[in-house]
Amino acid sequence: MRVIHSLLHTDDLAELVEREYAVAAPVTVSLLNRGFNDTYLVTDVEGGRRVLRVYNREKYWIRSESDLRFELDLLEHLAAAGLGVIRPYRRTAGDRLGRLTAPEGERCFALFTYAPGTPSHECTPTAGQWREFGAGIARMHLATDSFRTRHDRYHLDESILVERPL
Repeated sequence: MRVIHSLLHTDDLAELVEREYAVAAPVTVSLLNRGFNDTYLVTDVEGGRRVLRVYNREKYWIRSESDLRFELDLLEHLAAAGLGVIRPYRRTAGDRLGRLTAPEGERCFALFTYAPGTPSHECTPTAGQWREFGAGIARMHLATDSFRTRHDRYHLDESILVERPL
């Protein structure tokens, strides 16, 4: 039987985080969301929180690992510009992106800072919060003007947005 997408055991992911990152062990891992990627809450022994993303395979718009590295570089750039975005952690090996073996094959993973707060779908933002959100988006767009990376990113075109999904 072939596997398209497996859900990885949280105990195994806890061992992975302890092995790959400088975190206060032991850590506990719990599933936050299963979607385009699998997202897990990582809590260290001191109560510190982080988020582990295990990227899914077989997303037709992701051509290579370069697409993922582009995202990690962009987040670092935006954080350095003072925007309140999550930041990827470096693994003890030095790289921000790791690989693990899953039943469906190799999957990439990355650990991020935790973003506290209430998801927007669980509250009704005020007019002031919407203005602040819009101003933050404007700051993000301005900050991306100076963004440079050696990694390529997919381009949203007719093929990705219309033809492939159909």
